[in-house]
Amino acid sequence: MTWNKEGAAMMAGLYRVFTSGEMAARKPLREVVKGVFPQKGVAVIYGEPEGGKSFVALDMAASVAEGREWFGHRVIRTPVVYLALEGAEGFGKRVAAWEAHNGRKMPASIHFITGERVQDSPEAEGFDLTNPANVTHLFMTARAAGAQGGMVIIDTLNRASVGVDENSSEGMGMIVQGMHHLQQLIDGLVVAIHHPGKDLNRGMRGHSSLLGSLDASLEVRHSNGVRSWVPGKNKDNGKAALQGFDLTVVDIGVDEDGDLVTSCVVTPVGVVEDPTKKPMPIGKLQRFVFSVLDILVTTKGDQFVEPLSSGAPTVLTEAALDACMESYPDKEKARRGNFRNAISAMVERGVLGGTPDRLWFKV
Repeated sequence: MTWNKEGAAMMAGLYRVFTSGEMAARKPLREVVKGVFPQKGVAVIYGEPEGGKSFVALDMAASVAEGREWFGHRVIRTPVVYLALEGAEGFGKRVAAWEAHNGRKMPASIHFITGERVQDSPEAEGFDLTNPANVTHLFMTARAAGAQGGMVIIDTLNRASVGVDENSSEGMGMIVQGMHHLQQLIDGLVVAIHHPGKDLNRGMRGHSSLLGSLDASLEVRHSNGVRSWVPGKNKDNGKAALQGFDLTVVDIGVDEDGDLVTSCVVTPVGVVEDPTKKPMPIGKLQRFVFSVLDILVTTKGDQFVEPLSSGAPTVLTEAALDACMESYPDKEKARRGNFRNAISAMVERGVLGGTPDRLWFKV
């Protein structure tokens, strides 16, 4: 094509142009889980092994299929197809535990696929996201189940791309292409469950092109005995709170040997503080006391034998109160009881370590 005025004139009108007012009036894409996942796109749920990410995914899938709020987030009732490719043998126990715990059956609009083929299929069992024929067959199966325009959950991304080098740009490119191909076919949301890298602070495993291709992500955490999840990449939303949960053990019967059979379900516990984040003093008075203690421990802290301090320098609680009384700018408003309350509050929240007699900074 020759780039000249005549050629430009011939191409005029190919793309629609919007005014600023028209753009502002466009309705945003709805969210299947408000503040977490869009109704259409590609997303990932990721977290360390044994963190509970598959239980979280199943619980979310059931809520979406039912149209019930999930952890206080509104949802749009949507059919779900769940590919249980990892731990498929025990997945039935999870469904049974969910139903026993919630006192009702899972909705009929959630369907499960384990990768098993129908008897007359000449192909081997399993599902390969990088195989266009597999993706097409999955779409046709989902459509037959009434899940066109719905949600497809792939558990896990690794089991859906066996033999592909997810650390290379080429390998991850094939995986991403397969996810987007499936998303375009179903015209809904594709959610893959994935593992983190060796360094948990650096996010999900594999080549960085995966993160760049996502419309949303959800991170499942398990740290210092606290389980939680938090939306990660969500292009139009700000920072969200950590949603805490427990994995509650549910008895679902006995096996052929008479032994108890159990599984787990997700139980919300409300918003939790980040267990990896060091708590800090709250309010002017606590910050003042904290600063006085910082100087006191640095200059006069000793290695007093206090088993709970793990060897950290300690100071006498009364000495700390004396220092606060002496250092407070407004002598008329200095109250020993107020300083003691501030210290107690910080010890309770874990900002400081302490006993009735000694105080220290946690290592």
